[in-house]
Amino acid sequence: MRIALLSDFKNDTLRNVQIITRKLYKGLLRNGHDVMTLSYRNLMMQVSPLPGKTLSRKFGKKKTDQLCQAILSDYQPDLVVVLSFRHFDAETIMLLREKLPKAIFAGWYEDSLDGLDESVKAMCRQFDWLFATGGGELFKGIVNDCGIRGAFMPNPCDPDIERRHNVPECYQSDLLFIGKLSHKYRGTDASRADLAKILVDRFGMKIIGSAGHDKVLGMDYYRHICGAKINLSVNATNDIRMYHSDRLINCMGCGAFVIAKEVPDANLLFKDNEHIRYFSENDECIELVDYYLTHDAERQKIADKGLEYTHRMFNCERIAKDIIDVITTGDYDEPWKEIV
Repeated sequence: MRIALLSDFKNDTLRNVQIITRKLYKGLLRNGHDVMTLSYRNLMMQVSPLPGKTLSRKFGKKKTDQLCQAILSDYQPDLVVVLSFRHFDAETIMLLREKLPKAIFAGWYEDSLDGLDESVKAMCRQFDWLFATGGGELFKGIVNDCGIRGAFMPNPCDPDIERRHNVPECYQSDLLFIGKLSHKYRGTDASRADLAKILVDRFGMKIIGSAGHDKVLGMDYYRHICGAKINLSVNATNDIRMYHSDRLINCMGCGAFVIAKEVPDANLLFKDNEHIRYFSENDECIELVDYYLTHDAERQKIADKGLEYTHRMFNCERIAKDIIDVITTGDYDEPWKEIV
């Protein structure tokens, strides 16, 4: 199959090594497909007469759409997958569909579904399939409203990168939260910031990427994860079925011990007390942190099982195969299967 990936490949930043698009690219190649990549934002900045993200979108979008039309018309993909939704709109997808009437179009929405607004829905209506990292009634409603098909698909891991790394002392910590504690464009679980403050005061939790602490990118992101005895994973939104931010799979793929806030049907992904430890209330999280900081053997046993399970069940080759199975047969075989 010829497949085109349209996304922001972050070619101008260290974050390139972290993004889901890169994992999907590798997974599709390993399944025997030919894959063309178009980094839409980078193309737009190249063709724009003026620099900067905002100005390049204003002055470079039309030319970028024309360039993508020309490239894809020549390539004639069987499947077009769109990621990094904020860089695209319905008009762009419509123009591409006009040039590729036989191609299947799919989108992968990797963020929390409560951030999917009407402009994004307008674009989704141009797809044949929508894949999302959250499921349940919210996902079903979005898919049905758009008049398309949809399937839950968890974030993939890349065992080439997301694995255990021996790191020097400067990366080590007892307890780590890496990522944003609040989000501008969607709801935030109010208890998350309260929990972070308690864990900082009581256990000296290291925070990276929020609360006045600089974010880290590239391999340093993974080095900090590997250096922590315990990694904390709490979503901005914790009431969406099976939804976790990519922080969870990043940590699990690195063989970290993870304490995560439970979401609906979380055990379909990782099993509590076998691959991970879940909590519902802040007091429960505090008790878990206190216990596992002093029970190294138990912590390591769970982390080891979580690492093996993550690399086996969530590796990018397997997730890519699931996507192709859904598109070509309408079905896939996983414990977390949800198809709308």
